[in-house]
Amino acid sequence: MADSTDRRWNAWLFLALSGVWGLTFVYESTPLNDTTWCLWRRLTELNCAGCGLTRSFTAMSSGAVLLAGQQHPAGPLLYLGMVVAWAQSGARLRRGHGRALKLPDRLVHIYWGSVVIVFTFNLVRTLFVWSGLTS
Repeated sequence: MADSTDRRWNAWLFLALSGVWGLTFVYESTPLNDTTWCLWRRLTELNCAGCGLTRSFTAMSSGAVLLAGQQHPAGPLLYLGMVVAWAQSGARLRRGHGRALKLPDRLVHIYWGSVVIVFTFNLVRTLFVWSGLTS
């Protein structure tokens, strides 16, 4: 039972990440690129802590790492995590067991700690921009 659940989970994860990753290659050239998806930004015309992640992912897919970091500092880290999770789920699906390409727990903790730190830095930076509105 657990094996079929793992297999289904890896299949869905692989398909979902394939879709997201594929969209990052074509999103920039579609009319949707001019759409503001962030509800917070639509209502307030202010960036939220996650604004720029879509632009960052599309820049990463184009190979523009520096531009991706300028769009959102956590974008390149999250993109790398997405690619690793895609490879892991694909390998696990192909090999039929849930431990294929397993990374050491310490490395995973360092990765997520880095993502949280960079996201927090971006949140603080975003809040400082907002504070300029009250002056």
